[in-house]
Amino acid sequence: MVSLGRGKAPGPDGYSLEFFIKFWMEMKDTYCSALREFQEQGSLPNSWGQTNLVFIPKKDHPTRIKEYRPIALCNVAYKIFAKVLVNRLKPHIKQIISREQGAFVEKRRLQYNIIIISKNVNIVRKSNRKHPYFIVKLDLEKAYDGISWNALEEIWKMMNVPWRFRTWLLACLKSTNYSYVIDGLHSEWFKSFKGVRQGDPLSPYMFIMMQELLTMLMNKEASKVVLLNSVVNSMPIHTLTTTWISDWVIEEHKKVWRNFLWRTNEKKYGFT
Repeated sequence: MVSLGRGKAPGPDGYSLEFFIKFWMEMKDTYCSALREFQEQGSLPNSWGQTNLVFIPKKDHPTRIKEYRPIALCNVAYKIFAKVLVNRLKPHIKQIISREQGAFVEKRRLQYNIIIISKNVNIVRKSNRKHPYFIVKLDLEKAYDGISWNALEEIWKMMNVPWRFRTWLLACLKSTNYSYVIDGLHSEWFKSFKGVRQGDPLSPYMFIMMQELLTMLMNKEASKVVLLNSVVNSMPIHTLTTTWISDWVIEEHKKVWRNFLWRTNEKKYGFT
């Protein structure tokens, strides 16, 4: 419980982490009994998933909804249980998340990726090759809000996450109920059908597991390009070593290769 951090705003039930720490000896038997029941049945009490959505302005005098940052205030009872799942997941996360991802993985730092990108940019700038280079930067807008639960479940299966643990994770997602808090007034409760909550200890790990799918797809396509590039470019080697060929033929060969790799039409050439 101490690792959750003190001094944070409570959830809808009004109980703070400090309350749980102070009265833990009196409530631990009841709480642990509820956890054992959840492990057997795979469903959380409805009150545990209730979450207040509070909007924090990003700047002075905001006038549009984009100028607010939504903060999810979860109940501490839920956050303690989610932290238990996180501690079980942490020792294995490095094995299922590829090395390209540096966030939320033990002994990895985002700074390492920044250093690698910086070095690659310097290499491109100093290169004397005539062929153009390009670097793609992806900005994931509302990344937490757009996560599909069905996609997450398929990713867990692909990662060989045990069935029971998948059931627990999915129950944490499906138990979510939101209420907007505006000027101290609460809206009616409504269900969520996608996305993960800011402030949920599980959310960062859900996010990087979702990101792993994108990483796998990019690595798969990159490996195809490298393999095809090595095969196709090696085909004219014998001819080039035994016969004089004009520059025009060489350029035509490169043009055919580029068209084959990137073309998208009814002939189904290319990777795009």
